[in-house]
Amino acid sequence: MFQRLILFALPLALLFTACNRGDGPDTETGPTDAEAQSSASSQNILNDAFLVADQSMDEAGVNKTATICADFTLDTVARTLLVDFGSGCTSSNGVTRSGTILVNYIGRHRQPGSQFSLTLNNYTVNGTSVSGALNVTSIALNAQGKMSFSYSVSNASVTYQATTYSISCQNTVTWDSGAGNGNPNDDVFLIEGSSAGSNGTDSYTSTITSPIRIDASCATTSGAIPTSGTVQIQPSTQRSPYTLDFGNGTCDRSFTVTFRTLTRTITL
Repeated sequence: MFQRLILFALPLALLFTACNRGDGPDTETGPTDAEAQSSASSQNILNDAFLVADQSMDEAGVNKTATICADFTLDTVARTLLVDFGSGCTSSNGVTRSGTILVNYIGRHRQPGSQFSLTLNNYTVNGTSVSGALNVTSIALNAQGKMSFSYSVSNASVTYQATTYSISCQNTVTWDSGAGNGNPNDDVFLIEGSSAGSNGTDSYTSTITSPIRIDASCATTSGAIPTSGTVQIQPSTQRSPYTLDFGNGTCDRSFTVTFRTLTRTITL
């Protein structure tokens, strides 16, 4: 079955819009609370797609399950799984999805050299649409004996509250704990890497400066929430970068944004 891929699309949380650069550094401001909240919400849409693909591989062949609410078409010859939500259905935890997710897989799952990808077609989550190519490759055990893999997003887009965000990233994900025990609720992932993207009016680059920790037990109807880790973002329209800090491991739906010397807390 597929891994518990809950929150690998984290770079979408970095698509914070920024104010235009003025004549000097003193005119610069960081993202507003509304911009940060919108961007963080966009992140969870891609997370949701991976989680659904994982759960669907477990439950393929059982239509309209309580947890996923979808029709499944599994083709073991073509090595594809189509997850079809039709015009819209609501799962038991209150998430409404529509459209399809096509999973293509190569090799025996969780074996070295195996890989899989997702193609999203007219896919929406709670009314927010998302498209793009999402790939997982280089699945292997690292030096510590933990499963790791490369995760990439190519030209994905999320349309949230009339704004379209684009994202491309290349990350390394380590399954830090919970692997192979059959319980998806205790999985913990660590994410490292970088990304680039835009929101139509501004572009950015970002670097994860401390591994982002994703704890599957810290989840909401919108997806899982990072519990620790830091990311530095450099908007193209500003000279100064800003930093997101997801905390010390507590599942509290909050993170801080630091721009120059000013820090504030935002709740997802």
